[in-house]
Amino acid sequence: MNYRFFVDDGWSGANFERPSFKEMIEGVENGEIKTIITKELSRLGRNYLQVGMYTELHWTRA
Repeated sequence: MNYRFFVDDGWSGANFERPSFKEMIEGVENGEIKTIITKELSRLGRNYLQVGMYTELHWTRA
């Protein structure tokens, strides 16, 4: 099992255009990343509606 950390030091969590966040999203969408573990959803982003959009629309696999 491989682990990767995506860190955007100095970037606001309100900004979803963070370099490492975008890299992580791309990995999920390409199937390279199967699981995301975070301390809490606010670590992904401060806007819960936008975080919800990613979790429901982009990351849900049937």
